[in-house]
Amino acid sequence: MPKYEIDHNDEKQMWKFQMATLEVADDYAEARMEYAKALKTLKIGLAQEYRKENIEKKHSEDKAYLMMAEINEDFKLALQNLIFFEGSYKGLEQVLEARKSAISFNQSLIKNQMQRT
Repeated sequence: MPKYEIDHNDEKQMWKFQMATLEVADDYAEARMEYAKALKTLKIGLAQEYRKENIEKKHSEDKAYLMMAEINEDFKLALQNLIFFEGSYKGLEQVLEARKSAISFNQSLIKNQMQRT
Protein backbone atom coordinates (compact mmCIF):
# COMPACT_ATOMS: atom_id res chain seq x y z
CA MET A 1 0.00 0.00 0.00
CA PRO A 2 1.54 3.33 -1.00
CA LYS A 3 2.31 5.98 1.56
CA TYR A 4 0.89 9.38 0.89
CA GLU A 5 2.32 12.79 1.48
CA ILE A 6 -0.66 14.73 0.31
CA ASP A 7 -0.71 18.34 -0.68
CA HIS A 8 -4.18 19.10 0.64
CA ASN A 9 -4.61 21.67 -2.11
CA ASP A 10 -3.99 19.10 -4.83
CA GLU A 11 -7.36 17.65 -5.76
CA LYS A 12 -5.79 14.95 -7.93
CA GLN A 13 -3.71 13.60 -5.04
CA MET A 14 -6.73 13.59 -2.75
CA TRP A 15 -8.81 11.84 -5.40
CA LYS A 16 -6.12 9.14 -5.80
CA PHE A 17 -6.05 8.64 -2.03
CA GLN A 18 -9.81 8.22 -1.93
CA MET A 19 -9.80 5.80 -4.88
CA ALA A 20 -7.12 3.73 -3.14
CA THR A 21 -9.37 3.72 -0.08
CA LEU A 22 -12.16 2.27 -2.20
CA GLU A 23 -9.78 -0.50 -3.29
CA VAL A 24 -9.04 -1.28 0.36
CA ALA A 25 -12.79 -1.37 1.00
CA ASP A 26 -13.20 -3.86 -1.86
CA ASP A 27 -10.43 -6.03 -0.39
CA TYR A 28 -12.16 -5.83 2.98
CA ALA A 29 -15.49 -6.94 1.52
CA GLU A 30 -13.82 -9.84 -0.28
CA ALA A 31 -12.03 -10.97 2.88
CA ARG A 32 -15.30 -10.81 4.84
CA MET A 33 -17.04 -12.94 2.20
CA GLU A 34 -14.25 -15.53 2.21
CA TYR A 35 -14.32 -15.60 6.02
CA ALA A 36 -18.09 -16.15 5.96
CA LYS A 37 -17.74 -18.97 3.42
CA ALA A 38 -15.13 -20.72 5.56
CA LEU A 39 -17.24 -20.30 8.69
CA LYS A 40 -20.30 -21.66 6.89
CA THR A 41 -18.33 -24.71 5.73
CA LEU A 42 -17.13 -25.37 9.26
CA LYS A 43 -20.54 -24.92 10.88
CA ILE A 44 -22.29 -27.17 8.38
CA GLY A 45 -19.52 -29.74 8.71
CA LEU A 46 -19.73 -29.58 12.48
CA ALA A 47 -23.48 -30.17 12.41
CA GLN A 48 -22.92 -33.19 10.17
CA GLU A 49 -20.20 -34.55 12.44
CA TYR A 50 -22.44 -34.11 15.48
CA ARG A 51 -25.24 -35.97 13.68
CA LYS A 52 -22.87 -38.82 12.75
CA GLU A 53 -21.63 -38.73 16.34
CA ASN A 54 -18.02 -38.50 15.14
CA ILE A 55 -17.49 -35.57 17.49
CA GLU A 56 -18.98 -35.34 20.95
CA LYS A 57 -21.05 -32.25 21.74
CA LYS A 58 -19.17 -31.74 25.00
CA HIS A 59 -16.30 -30.06 23.13
CA SER A 60 -16.23 -26.33 22.51
CA GLU A 61 -16.84 -25.23 18.94
CA ASP A 62 -13.19 -24.24 18.50
CA LYS A 63 -11.98 -27.60 19.80
CA ALA A 64 -14.46 -29.38 17.53
CA TYR A 65 -13.12 -27.46 14.51
CA LEU A 66 -9.59 -28.60 15.36
CA MET A 67 -10.78 -32.19 15.69
CA MET A 68 -12.57 -31.95 12.34
CA ALA A 69 -9.43 -30.55 10.71
CA GLU A 70 -7.53 -33.63 11.86
CA ILE A 71 -9.90 -36.01 10.09
CA ASN A 72 -10.82 -34.11 6.93
CA GLU A 73 -8.66 -32.05 4.54
CA ASP A 74 -11.63 -29.90 3.44
CA PHE A 75 -12.25 -28.91 7.04
CA LYS A 76 -8.55 -28.26 7.54
CA LEU A 77 -8.54 -25.92 4.54
CA ALA A 78 -11.72 -24.21 5.75
CA LEU A 79 -10.17 -23.66 9.18
CA GLN A 80 -6.98 -22.26 7.63
CA ASN A 81 -9.10 -19.92 5.47
CA LEU A 82 -11.17 -18.87 8.46
CA ILE A 83 -8.07 -17.88 10.40
CA PHE A 84 -6.39 -16.18 7.43
CA PHE A 85 -9.39 -14.19 6.25
CA GLU A 86 -10.39 -13.18 9.78
CA GLY A 87 -6.94 -11.67 10.24
CA SER A 88 -7.16 -10.05 6.82
CA TYR A 89 -10.52 -8.40 7.29
CA LYS A 90 -9.71 -7.25 10.82
CA GLY A 91 -6.46 -5.70 9.61
CA LEU A 92 -8.24 -4.03 6.71
CA GLU A 93 -10.83 -2.63 9.14
CA GLN A 94 -8.00 -0.83 10.91
CA VAL A 95 -6.62 0.49 7.63
CA LEU A 96 -10.05 1.73 6.58
CA GLU A 97 -10.53 3.51 9.90
CA ALA A 98 -7.17 5.25 9.51
CA ARG A 99 -7.96 6.24 5.93
CA LYS A 100 -11.41 7.47 6.99
CA SER A 101 -9.72 9.70 9.56
CA ALA A 102 -7.32 11.03 6.93
CA ILE A 103 -10.18 11.81 4.55
CA SER A 104 -12.12 13.51 7.33
CA PHE A 105 -9.03 15.56 8.15
CA ASN A 106 -8.67 16.55 4.49
CA GLN A 107 -12.31 17.60 4.39
CA SER A 108 -11.82 19.73 7.50
CA LEU A 109 -8.82 21.45 5.93
CA ILE A 110 -10.79 22.21 2.78
CA LYS A 111 -13.71 23.54 4.80
CA ASN A 112 -11.38 25.78 6.83
CA GLN A 113 -9.68 27.06 3.68
CA MET A 114 -13.03 27.85 2.11
CA GLN A 115 -14.18 29.74 5.20
CA ARG A 116 -11.03 31.87 5.16
CA THR A 117 -11.57 33.01 1.58
